[in-house]
Amino acid sequence: MEFIMKNIPCNAATLPWQRKFWNKMRICLLLLIVGTLQTFAVVSYSQSTKLTLRFENATIEEVLNHIEKESEFYFTYSHTQINTAKKLP
Repeated sequence: MEFIMKNIPCNAATLPWQRKFWNKMRICLLLLIVGTLQTFAVVSYSQSTKLTLRFENATIEEVLNHIEKESEFYFTYSHTQINTAKKLP
């Protein structure tokens, strides 16, 4: 039995619908990567917010409540783990 090898270029062996499919997949991958990178480039509220705090002999709880009132930050903590009655210097 004798095999005959034909000189067919690699790209010529693929069907037109396969080329279209892979081109669409490349575009989707490119858009996915660009979209993902854009989400990391946004400056978030927590990075751009500035607060000025001036307290003397205030408790931790008073400071945290003031921060919650002045911004969109919220704190959750356990009173058993943090002594909120402690005065700050």
